[in-house]
Amino acid sequence: MRERVLRGGGRLFISARRMTLILAEAVAPFWAALWPQIQTLRGASP
Repeated sequence: MRERVLRGGGRLFISARRMTLILAEAVAPFWAALWPQIQTLRGASP
């Protein structure tokens, strides 16, 4: 799964205050499953 998520094709657009990641359709389901877990780590203290 790590290879499919991290090596999936995509484009990163950077504007003044926002970064937008456009994912390839093949890896979108993996990111959809992984993103909620990443969000929970964001609030955790080190």
